[in-house]
Amino acid sequence: MVVGLQRTADESGLFPQPEVFEDWLLQTYRSVSDPWGSTYYYRIWADSFMVGSGGPDTVLRSDDDIRVTERRERGGRR
Repeated sequence: MVVGLQRTADESGLFPQPEVFEDWLLQTYRSVSDPWGSTYYYRIWADSFMVGSGGPDTVLRSDDDIRVTERRERGGRR
């Protein structure tokens, strides 16, 4: 998913905004849910972005959350 976000930014010059992230997920991956049925979440900052899910217990901000934070590459602007 991180690669897909970066690819979108490289191709369009923009990262998807959080308010359209679910639409982007559906178009790109045909699903908005992680393997445990929870919706992925996405945050974006000036220099980085994060994708995550509640993990196996489906509870956000617990020990088993899955999060990936990456620096934004040069091609993608906000």
